[in-house]
Amino acid sequence: MEQKKLQKKNKEIEKNKIKPILLGIVAFVIVTMSLLSFPFKRYSKEFLAHKKTYRPIIDGRNKAQDSLRNELGTTLTIDEYKKASEKSWSFYMGKLDAYKKKKELLMNDQRFLGRANFRYWLTQFGIILLGLYFSVKSLYDDYRKNLKTGHRFISQIGILVSLFWMYHLFFRTAADFYTETYVITEIVLCIIAAFFIANLIKYYAKRESVVKGLISLVLRIKTKHYRNILVKALYAEKHDKSMDSIETTRSQSDEFDRDVKDTFNKVLG
Repeated sequence: MEQKKLQKKNKEIEKNKIKPILLGIVAFVIVTMSLLSFPFKRYSKEFLAHKKTYRPIIDGRNKAQDSLRNELGTTLTIDEYKKASEKSWSFYMGKLDAYKKKKELLMNDQRFLGRANFRYWLTQFGIILLGLYFSVKSLYDDYRKNLKTGHRFISQIGILVSLFWMYHLFFRTAADFYTETYVITEIVLCIIAAFFIANLIKYYAKRESVVKGLISLVLRIKTKHYRNILVKALYAEKHDKSMDSIETTRSQSDEFDRDVKDTFNKVLG
């Protein structure tokens, strides 16, 4: 039986050791998320290969026009030059139109959630996540330590702004900013979400603070107050008289009462 308890205790200790490591890894990934986009290419291979065909089209058009101008007055009359020039220009403009259409298709293929490419989207996601992480952490620390400062309001605003941009990044594009109704609606929704998250953080931070406060009180009772009572009780039993004066005993009793009262006022606050 004792061996099972010992094994269970060892597992809990190992679990408590692993948990901070996992939380540290998650926090590191969140903080550095915007830098993780660099391995991804900005443009696809097909797009870069197609881009190289633009300059030859322009050069071919210019050379054809230069050649026709050189022939003007020698092998070509003015009318013949105009017809040949218009035909050559129309030919290369057709090539440019085809180039632009294919370029647009290739750009659409590499778009991600309304952004130019996945690399750009991931960079924006990392920056927004970074702001959200530190806003949540700051608000959590303020509630856990019961710090009544104006920084709580700044943290709540940070959560609101981060949620707005996070929603925009996943579900909207820059074109939506031209719609006033959209902007107002999203701001209202994000305010509601930020209020809910702030209260959720407050609940968990308060709960942790209460648990730690009560555990601290129990430890003080065990190591300080209970030990004093036990020593005095054993002394009185052995010597048939009190170890301390009535005033000292009353002072220690008052100290214990104050400790309990202060702890409950602090955790229930």
